[in-house]
Amino acid sequence: MSDQTFTPSASQPTSDLQRFREYFTAAIAMVIVLGFIIIVVVTIGVAINGTEDAFGRAKDLLLFVNPIVGIVIGYYFNKVTSDARAEKAESNVQAAAENAQTAVKDREAAKQEAESAKTEIKDMRGALEEVWGAASEMLKDAPVGSGTSATRGGLEPLSAGGPGSSAPGENKTQWKLQEALKRAEKWK
Repeated sequence: MSDQTFTPSASQPTSDLQRFREYFTAAIAMVIVLGFIIIVVVTIGVAINGTEDAFGRAKDLLLFVNPIVGIVIGYYFNKVTSDARAEKAESNVQAAAENAQTAVKDREAAKQEAESAKTEIKDMRGALEEVWGAASEMLKDAPVGSGTSATRGGLEPLSAGGPGSSAPGENKTQWKLQEALKRAEKWK
């Protein structure tokens, strides 16, 4: 995999145009809400002190302005929650990108460690082959004890200086070497 990294764009500082848009829409919303409040106060005053005809006209005006105020309030509530969701989504994307980069780095480190281990195993097997060859040559050159002693799998028992041995403990050493070679056979 290539070394390309994904970095989502950080929150861009708000430009003057975006700031102007926010202030302008806020001003329009305030005018609409204040106008609605004034109309409600006037309608309540007309309902208490006015005629029935004046109350009907004020009520019609309220029925016309009420949906507009609802749209303005709904827009701002929706905008606030949408902005909060967008910011949360951006932070989640940033965290996911950082996790992905960390995972890629960890994977690369694991690959390097595995390659190092493979090389080390190969070197160890080579050393084992050398030791195996040397030990086999030693066993071939070592004098073999007489066949009168008890044997186990063709090996001389661990008794030091069995019959026919040229030096005390020679059979013991030879047997230990043969046992070690048998155990090492599985690693070959």
